[in-house]
Amino acid sequence: MLLRKPVTEQGGLRRRDTLLCAAFHKILPLWADDLLIDCLFEAVKVSLCHAKLHLISLLLASHSL
Repeated sequence: MLLRKPVTEQGGLRRRDTLLCAAFHKILPLWADDLLIDCLFEAVKVSLCHAKLHLISLLLASHSL
């Protein structure tokens, strides 16, 4: 024999599941935005380091003359 939960408890569980699902759909895009921003910062950092290396090589070449 299966025991059923009271109707009010089932409604509360359904409401809780809906709230958890809504929170998940709100939080996940925020994490994705953070990841995207982190990747953009990393790309800029790598580009700046690359440019800095070119400047250093130019400075060294000009000082050796």
